[in-house]
Amino acid sequence: MRAIIIPLTFGVAALFVLVDSRRRLEEKWKLWTIGTFLGAPFVLPFYLALRKLKEGEVRRGGKAFLVATNIPIVWSIGLACLGLPACAHIPIVFSSDLEASVFIYIGVWELWLFGMGGIIVFAQLLRRRDVVERGPTRGR
Repeated sequence: MRAIIIPLTFGVAALFVLVDSRRRLEEKWKLWTIGTFLGAPFVLPFYLALRKLKEGEVRRGGKAFLVATNIPIVWSIGLACLGLPACAHIPIVFSSDLEASVFIYIGVWELWLFGMGGIIVFAQLLRRRDVVERGPTRGR
């Protein structure tokens, strides 16, 4: 069961990209879909930042800012999809093992918080307030 979680998660992300890119008439929809299936945590933030805009959509801040802001979102969703099923296999422990489990749990959340927080702060440094794109966007 554990071996199927990652391909399944990447497959769902690739299916989203496939459907979304076809609706947006992306010319390179095959590359985006294959790239997402092979490396969703790395490709999906770029797809979300660079995809064509539909009528009425607005994108602000510049491409580097958008990629950097999409990374915490994609990685958080990915960690939830991968982490929740893994938690079902963690045995319930008592006494001194409980303290160790709490320490590890808090440590993982601190790593996530500081890592994602750092990326969000970095993204704000990349933000360009003068860059505004309005849909629909044409080919690149």
